[in-house]
Amino acid sequence: MLFSTEWRNRLHYIPLDYIISGKIPSRTYFDPKELRVLSESIIRNGVLQPIIVRKLSSEEYEIVSGERRFRASLMAGLDEIPCIVLKCTENQSVIFSLLENLQHERLNMFEEANVMKFLITECRMSKLQIARRLGKTASVVSDRLALLDFSEEEQQLIIKHNISESHVRAVLFLDRELRKDILTQVADYSLTISQTEQLIDKILKSHDKKQHKNQSERFIIKDVRIFLNTFTKALEVMKSSGIDAQSSQSESDEYIEYCVRIPKESFYSQKK
Repeated sequence: MLFSTEWRNRLHYIPLDYIISGKIPSRTYFDPKELRVLSESIIRNGVLQPIIVRKLSSEEYEIVSGERRFRASLMAGLDEIPCIVLKCTENQSVIFSLLENLQHERLNMFEEANVMKFLITECRMSKLQIARRLGKTASVVSDRLALLDFSEEEQQLIIKHNISESHVRAVLFLDRELRKDILTQVADYSLTISQTEQLIDKILKSHDKKQHKNQSERFIIKDVRIFLNTFTKALEVMKSSGIDAQSSQSESDEYIEYCVRIPKESFYSQKK
């Protein structure tokens, strides 16, 4: 069990003015339309599921679970809301809140990943412990955490255009420049996962060809430099042997011209 203390099942109707948001909210975005729909439902039917709070003082309660219902109740103009008051420490409250949101709130993939990261780094939970609490495997947790490799800009693009997790995982292994280009095309043209994979394959092949060409050009340049270096050394050998050889170099848009002058008398004396 997460808590050593037992739950207090009795409902408490607490004024909304007494309730504050949790210190570590896992949701970063609440859809205004969804809140309005929930608010209208609360006006008609009341709050069907109580929120869970932690008592800080006689007039202050911190939300452990139910932030969305709390906000919708404020929109509905309620004065109070049904609550279950949980007796727990601050650390227990944070862990419970985050695990509850992972299980019951509609978090996007990056919000879930950030919650898992917080549980690992701040609450000292292992991937296996998180997985067991959520009824998943440790590899599922690892896969979700891998999504945090996307930059904030990429995450906003993905969320804004409702790009699916399948699309996201297809581009995860690419470098940032390539995957941003592909994600933009997925958003602009509403590409299916199959079309996305074909686009990735096409871009990677084109990228490989360009890379190979650049490498070949670098090798050619390297070979020419080796040749010129050899030529320079040969000139030095001639000079050290007493041959008054002279060299000059000029360069145009198309050519590098290297000229060597050897006195005739040196040339013919060597032949005799």
